[in-house]
Order: sequence, then structure tokens, then C-alpha cells
Amino acid sequence: MSKKLQVARIAEQTGLSLSTVSRVLAGKANTSEKARRRVRECAKALGVLEDMAAGRLLLNSLVVFAPRRAFDERSDIFYYRVIQSINKALEPHEVRLRYCALEENDADANLFLARMNEPQTEAALLLGIDDPHIHDLAVDVGKPCVLINCRDRNMRLPAVAPDHRAIGENAARYLFEMGHRDVVNVLCLRRYTMEQRLAGIRDAWEAQNLTFDEQRHLLTAPDFSARGCEALVTRFLADTPADAVPGALLVGGDFMAAGAVKALQNAG
Repeated sequence: MSKKLQVARIAEQTGLSLSTVSRVLAGKANTSEKARRRVRECAKALGVLEDMAAGRLLLNSLVVFAPRRAFDERSDIFYYRVIQSINKALEPHEVRLRYCALEENDADANLFLARMNEPQTEAALLLGIDDPHIHDLAVDVGKPCVLINCRDRNMRLPAVAPDHRAIGENAARYLFEMGHRDVVNVLCLRRYTMEQRLAGIRDAWEAQNLTFDEQRHLLTAPDFSARGCEALVTRFLADTPADAVPGALLVGGDFMAAGAVKALQNAG
């Protein structure tokens, strides 16, 4: 059935105008909740939603739940950029994006439910939230929800995440292919994802028939900040004889890398 015929049929069955049905199906915000509900129910009954990319265009308001640091570029540049990318992708579709800070674990369940049960919350994105209770509540609420970079042991929600182990392995392998052998890794292991990245780095060491020694090849940073990494690398360089300084640093983050570069520059 053509798009025009679909719109006309929905308009006829709902008693709404063609323009109203078109706006609802296009995801425009200037329609009433009552009209959207009637169009959605009719479109679903007619099988129209099956042809519309999982009905995404019918959503006008999403909530992003993420750790508080995700909303501060200098605290977590990775999550910050993910949120900015989501915002940019939704902007042309007139989808309103709202935010709510939650802890990764032991999150405020009442706050989560309150935001999820708000009428304007039509769907949710959970970014870096590992709390299994929150995942269970998201399933129970029944609204569309996607996990981004989360650990979901029960796998009841759709999820996307980088292959952190492969990231670590590829980064280390690149340095080895460039001819480096004495490499020191500077990582913040605050989250299991960075542990996975370290596991990939170990894989690369093993592939080169090299022994990974944490005392020699790993510097553990307290956070992902430039200042913290600069202080860590500065101390490392001060405590390391000139003939034992590594040929390369593999640093786990943009701001951390900036801090490491500054420490190297200050040390000459």
C-alpha cells in the first residue's frame, strides 16, 4: 500500500485530518497526545508500523539516563561525545531529548521510575548504567529502551557497545607494528570496560611473544582527567632512569593523552 493510501486509510478510521495523521507519522511535535495515540493504535492494527523502522518516527521525546560525569566534557569525554552525537542525530527529526543523572550501580530506582513514568517520556536510552535493578525496571515499565555501553547479564533489552577488548588489542598492535617494543600503558581502570581494554592489550603482548609485567608496563590513573594523568606520568618519569624511559605510552583517553603529552614536554 502506498504512503498516501496508508495516511488516507488511517485518517478515515480515526476521524482525524490527513495533515494530522501525516504529522504524527512523521514524528512532528505539534500534535496532541490523544491524536498520536489514536494514530499509533490504528497504524499498528493496519501493519503500517512494520514498515517504519521499528516506529522510531513516532517518538517525540526521549530521556537519556547516564552517570553525572557523562554531562561534563572534562570528566568523561567519551560519554559526553556519545550524548552530543545522539542529540545531533535527533535534531532534524524534532525529537526532544531530556537528561537524567543516575549512578552506574546502586542507582536511585525511585528517580528512574518517576522519569520513566512521566507522560512525555516515550522511550529511554541508558548510557553506562550497569545496575541490574534498573534494567529490570526498564523491562517492567515496557517503554522502548536501549542500553549503550552497559553490562546487561540477562540480555532482555536491546544493547550496543564497543568491543573494548578489540580496541585495546588493536591499539597495542599498532604500536608494535610501528616498531615499538617497550610500551607503557596508562589506563584508568575505574570501570570493567577498561579492564576489558587491558585484556586486549595483554592479548597483543602475547601475540608478540612478549611478557606483560604490570609493574613495568602499566600505570593506573585515578580518573580520566588531563591533570591526574599529567601528575602520574610526571612522577613516573622522575622515578625512571633516562635509559629506561619507554619508547611509547598507550594512554586510555583524549584528556589523559593531553596530560601525558604535557608531562613529557615538561620533562624535556
